[in-house]
Amino acid sequence: MDSVAVLGSTGSGAYLDRAERAAVVRCAVDVAGRTPVIAGVSALRTADVLAHAEDAAAAGAAALLLAPMTCQALTEDEVVGLFADASAAMDLPIVLYDNPGTTHVAMTPHTYGRIAAEAPVSAADRGWAVAECLARPVRPLPEAARAHAAAVARELGLD
Repeated sequence: MDSVAVLGSTGSGAYLDRAERAAVVRCAVDVAGRTPVIAGVSALRTADVLAHAEDAAAAGAAALLLAPMTCQALTEDEVVGLFADASAAMDLPIVLYDNPGTTHVAMTPHTYGRIAAEAPVSAADRGWAVAECLARPVRPLPEAARAHAAAVARELGLD
């Protein structure tokens, strides 16, 4: 196993308060040993994202998993701004978590390009395809996933 991710978008992380989320990350780091822990820090407010990121870093997380969360539609500028703010405030690598089925924020390849230019991220996860540009996927990706990954790679100049 290469890493462990906790507090993603499909579990109970969104329902936990700050202390409970910090406890989950501490527990995961303790149990994972030398295996890196990627801690989900998504929240409705940027201030809460930054607080969760601080707690995750203090608990020993190796990276942060961040998805834009919303009750109302976000503009592309707001999504990019979230990643820029988090990147500027934190030293840990950020994994862009693009899970439109849960977050209701559908990031386009152009959005990926803007985020990469304004707020460097270390990896991307689209819910159904961990790391958009995997050279050897573990399972065959649906055609839509392949097309999206190719468009992201073109936007980032990786093709």
